[in-house]
Amino acid sequence: MEKYRQLILTAFILFLGFSSRAQQNTVAAGGVSSGTGGSVTYSIGQIDFRSQTSANGNITQGLQQPYEIFSTGISTLERELNFSVFPNPTNGEITIQTTESLSNQTHFELFDGKGKRILKNRIFQQSSSLDLSEFASGSYFLTIRDNQQGIKNFTIIKN
Repeated sequence: MEKYRQLILTAFILFLGFSSRAQQNTVAAGGVSSGTGGSVTYSIGQIDFRSQTSANGNITQGLQQPYEIFSTGISTLERELNFSVFPNPTNGEITIQTTESLSNQTHFELFDGKGKRILKNRIFQQSSSLDLSEFASGSYFLTIRDNQQGIKNFTIIKN
């Protein structure tokens, strides 16, 4: 009986010893990729993680937590005209609408999330449609200009 007790106690101590030395992050592969637009760190096949939360925020240990810091220029709009864009968010088509009279220089520019201009076109009518169905889901920035002066800026969410 005493031998049986010692065997159970030894097994229990060994179990505690092995479990306290378990890996906290196991991944199959990972690395860093860089290009002209920046770099990204990645991991593949992570099977476990640990989260901690406090009044100052939360952190998930063992997970990649990317962040991006970038500056954007915010220009002062020269004049304000009444424009609206709807529906927002959208699944495809948006309508740009105004009650103002338009000049032959009124146009819009559509930028992706990285600030790259992906579309530019003149606005001829007080109500115009713009088809975004060919673009990926994400945030887009629509700027309406007249004679190269900024009139109105919109953030468009494409689902």
